[in-house]
Amino acid sequence: REEAVERAKAAAAAETAGTVRRAEEEARRLTAELAGERRSREREEARLRREAEEAKAAAATAEERSRDLRDAIAGVAGHSGYRHARGSGAGWAIGPGLGERHGGPMRITHGGYPNRHPESRYQHYSDEGEGDGGSGGGGDDND
Repeated sequence: REEAVERAKAAAAAETAGTVRRAEEEARRLTAELAGERRSREREEARLRREAEEAKAAAATAEERSRDLRDAIAGVAGHSGYRHARGSGAGWAIGPGLGERHGGPMRITHGGYPNRHPESRYQHYSDEGEGDGGSGGGGDDND
């Protein structure tokens, strides 16, 4: 009977040792898997950071090209830039499509008003005749 007890104890100890060994192997496998996933995640984050930096650089380049193009358009239109020499700081702007909405080609605008040029700031007055800009007379004297 004591032998049976000893054999049972030995079997239980062997089974326990096997269970512990399997648990340790599983723990090592899971640890390695987690480490691999962490490395993979870090690589992915680094790739996303690189792509974000490249996108930022591309946006800055596009903005610079756009600025250069606007300057070139303003130069072709006969102006040295966006700021009007006499101006109130309203500045020149190439109106994107403003002219099209008014039935004509795109026009250079001043102060955000379509088709309004600083050379004829008082174009709402009559151009006929001389006068003080009052009762039907010309308004150019006010300039």
